[in-house]
Amino acid sequence: MCFRGFRRGHWWLWWALLSAGSIAYLATIIVHWQVGYTSLKHLIPAYAGLGILWAGCALSREQLCWQDVLDLDGRTGASDPNNT
Repeated sequence: MCFRGFRRGHWWLWWALLSAGSIAYLATIIVHWQVGYTSLKHLIPAYAGLGILWAGCALSREQLCWQDVLDLDGRTGASDPNNT
């Protein structure tokens, strides 16, 4: 169900996931370091979540940021060029 918006060329979704997720995880990690609570056992989920987020974004970048070449009629040029 969550993959309905996960379509080729939806670069805005890729940037939204990367920026919102990174801000959330990095804010959590930074706040913990600022208050002196640096227990690795406690912060492993935040580090792992950030790593998984970045890995997922790296793997999905080609799918989400790639755009089909459009012809003048607005149809994708990837289909049969003789089809009018």
